[in-house]
Amino acid sequence: MNYEHCPDIGRDPEPYFRKAAQALKPNEHKCEYAANLCRWADCVAERKRFEDADGLYGRLLILIDDSPEWRSDWHWILSNCVEYFQSRGKGELVAYMTKESEYDAYGDSVRQRLEHAERTLPDNDPELAEALFNAGNNAIFHHKYAEAEALLGRALDSNIKAHGEESEPVIANLNRLSIVARELKKYDEAESTIQRALEIAKKQFPNRSVYPRTIETIALLREEQGRLEEATALYGEAVTLFEGQAGYPAYDTIECLYRQSGQLVRTGRFADAENAIRRVTQVMDEIDGVSDFEKSDYIATLASALDGLERKEESDEARKRAEELLERARKAAEAE
Repeated sequence: MNYEHCPDIGRDPEPYFRKAAQALKPNEHKCEYAANLCRWADCVAERKRFEDADGLYGRLLILIDDSPEWRSDWHWILSNCVEYFQSRGKGELVAYMTKESEYDAYGDSVRQRLEHAERTLPDNDPELAEALFNAGNNAIFHHKYAEAEALLGRALDSNIKAHGEESEPVIANLNRLSIVARELKKYDEAESTIQRALEIAKKQFPNRSVYPRTIETIALLREEQGRLEEATALYGEAVTLFEGQAGYPAYDTIECLYRQSGQLVRTGRFADAENAIRRVTQVMDEIDGVSDFEKSDYIATLASALDGLERKEESDEARKRAEELLERARKAAEAE
């Protein structure tokens, strides 16, 4: 997904989407398999290879029809199927699922909360600012960046009135606005917005996590701009700051190391990526609050680094462990 969103890196995302889709068995990992297959289908459709895309989306339809109990968890997959077949003039194939694909339970609750806040609260109320901020984040999740830009712009005005110009909510808001501007290819706006956030964070909160998180946002911008050495250096700075603030092992520190290792994998620095992610995997069981979902992600990143180093046996072992952790996490979630 990062290769898809950062084309300047020069790596083709499709082989990774394909490998992810083919790695799982639909009867054993139904939800994960459907998600991976959908991402592959989306990638193929984006390249206008419609005959291949028809086949992949067709496989998804069969899986959806055989899995009515999962539909409530597959909102985005249903939406993508409906949008694809409608765009191809084959809307009749998905007419029966259109209503389901349009329902978004979390998004609906976010919208209801915002509507209530807008009706009942003044512009300087922190709850209105939070409702606008959450609605903006939800729009980002659905790739509705223009909508997110408008909501987060209003949230920023409200956060300034509620908390003051140099506050943590304002910094968080500026970070999200920078991300949206980056997605909209408004790089000058993304730069000015994140530099404003950095100035406040460095001045007012040098010992709080909002400071290194802002540096990470700059690193992502540099990566998309193709300024990879700068991005790598910024991730290193963020790790050092988190380690100084929270220590090691600590949750914030290993999460930053995990994100750093992902950037190193994306840019082909596999040995450095292995060093970073092993600092995560060596201590992840010692830290309270690290879920099996997160552990699975950590181990999968280690497997990717080992793939890059062509250490296939170790990579296969790591990937197997990641799948076991993911399965354990999924079963625990179902039991709850």
